[in-house]
Amino acid sequence: MPTKDNNRENHTTDSLAYEVERAVFFDHPAMDALVTSFVAMGSEVWSAQRRIKVLESVLKEQGVSLDKINQYQPTDEEVTAWRTERDQFIRRVYGSLEQSGKAQTKYGPGMDSLRQEG
Repeated sequence: MPTKDNNRENHTTDSLAYEVERAVFFDHPAMDALVTSFVAMGSEVWSAQRRIKVLESVLKEQGVSLDKINQYQPTDEEVTAWRTERDQFIRRVYGSLEQSGKAQTKYGPGMDSLRQEG
């Protein structure tokens, strides 16, 4: 059984707490919502890529081939759980876009003020 090297760098971290709903970058709330969504997406993508790299390394050490991974078929329970996680991801990344429609600025109400009339 392998021993754990406590001096070795690992790739785990506590989640970063931030109040993304209160972030203000621009005068217009729709632009803030887009920046917030963009930053959230970058964070999610990098976290997933790093996690995948760790998992691939561990699986390779255990003798699991990429072919076996590529052929995997999820159970019905996994499909249901993954859909729930996907929906949470969508709310986390794109939720700020929904909120921007409620804000008022000198430009008008949120995203609606970006639409051109006529």
